[in-house]
Amino acid sequence: MAVAVFFSTFMAYGNQPAARPLDPLGYALLAATVLGLAWWRRRPEAALAVSAGAAAVIFTFGYAIA
Repeated sequence: MAVAVFFSTFMAYGNQPAARPLDPLGYALLAATVLGLAWWRRRPEAALAVSAGAAAVIFTFGYAIA
C-alpha cells in the first residue's frame, strides 16, 4: 500500500503543476496515512482517525491529490 500511495502521489504532479511539491512534512503525512492503516484490525476507529486526519492535512496544505 505504501508503494502505491507514494508512486501515485509522484504521478499526480504531472497533472497538477500548481500543487505544492513534497517536502519532509509531505512525506511524513503520506507515511501517516499508510501507517494509520496498520491498526485497522485492532483499532479501526484509530486507523480511520489517523489516515483521514493526515489526508485532510495533505489536502489543506495543497499537496498533489493522488
